[in-house]
Amino acid sequence: QSLPVPMLLESSQLLSEEEGGDRGWEQAWEQDPRSVREAIAVCAARNEDQLMLYHEGLLSCPSSVFSLLQLRHLHLGANRLTSLPATVAVLSNLDTLSLGQNMLTSLPHAVCSLPLLTDLSAYRNELTTLPSNIGFLTSLKRLQLHSNRLSLLPPTLGHLRNLETLELHGNLLKSLPPS
Repeated sequence: QSLPVPMLLESSQLLSEEEGGDRGWEQAWEQDPRSVREAIAVCAARNEDQLMLYHEGLLSCPSSVFSLLQLRHLHLGANRLTSLPATVAVLSNLDTLSLGQNMLTSLPHAVCSLPLLTDLSAYRNELTTLPSNIGFLTSLKRLQLHSNRLSLLPPTLGHLRNLETLELHGNLLKSLPPS
């Protein structure tokens, strides 16, 4: 059953109060543009499986995103993200995670525990390394990592047996791991 948007915001406030009180909630919401708050609230109220937060100037992923357990497609591209919290692992239904055109220097190991992930885009970031457990993404079909600062790839990359597309151009790679 969907909650009306105002009721949803009150529920979010209660959760945030448990984490840090009213002031913490206000500060967290002030950091996110109104359009982001509204998009997240609508996604939750309608139980939508896709959230698109492109070009929002986000410095971090709003914590309220991680309460959207129904999400299958999360698009956070073209922001100013420097990291992604390990909390991303709670989004176990994710099929698509789009992180392109940010300022990420690494991906959390938790990304590799998303069992249904088939499409991971992290192109045009500042990635210097990949999680050593990236081979656990056995459902992955497309991996876009071009235009980063990768100089070495983990050997587990060869475990991605369902991988159909791997984009690595524009990195600092000298060799590839055995497949």
